[in-house]
Amino acid sequence: MINKITQESYIMKKEFPDHTIIASILRNDINIPFAEWTEKVEQPIQPFLKEISKMVLRTSSNLSKASPYKPGKEGKSERQCLIRCRWNYDHPKLIVEAKKNKLSVILQLGDYHNKWNNYIFWGLNWWGAWDNSKPVHRLFKKVKGDAYLNEVESTQGASGVALRIIARKYTSSQVLNLSQDINGLIIEDIEKIVHELDSQFS
Repeated sequence: MINKITQESYIMKKEFPDHTIIASILRNDINIPFAEWTEKVEQPIQPFLKEISKMVLRTSSNLSKASPYKPGKEGKSERQCLIRCRWNYDHPKLIVEAKKNKLSVILQLGDYHNKWNNYIFWGLNWWGAWDNSKPVHRLFKKVKGDAYLNEVESTQGASGVALRIIARKYTSSQVLNLSQDINGLIIEDIEKIVHELDSQFS
């Protein structure tokens, strides 16, 4: 047995090298020194994120690339082991509440909330004040399809609520056992959600 995974999973690792990188990142401890985070998380995942970003931006003219999310500051001895790629969504008819706090498509590895710590997941994200969340929540319910709609209170020192449509989520072992390239799954799901959003304002 190789690294305690099945022979079938080993074949998948060789066929989809991005899966090995993703699984390795998801196994990291949530708090690691900055230099280790850079070496084990940020640098290895960049080629994968760059390729995904090109494909995501082709799904809709209403998406634009946002700056990559990097938690904490370089001066900190430890930072949480997560990385997020985000693409802002905008449309002339988009509701004011969604415009104000940036509605965005996300692809994320790890999270501040324990239930998402060791997952890769993707979908739609909005964060803002509770008073502004109801119209956005209604919009999310219209476009989510069979995806999971998650609502969580912020834990990062600012009051508010985060709304997420989670299309899929995988642990490291689930990623290694995928029988198809995760890139295709990500783009398929994001394209579906974004097209549903576009149709709301056509």
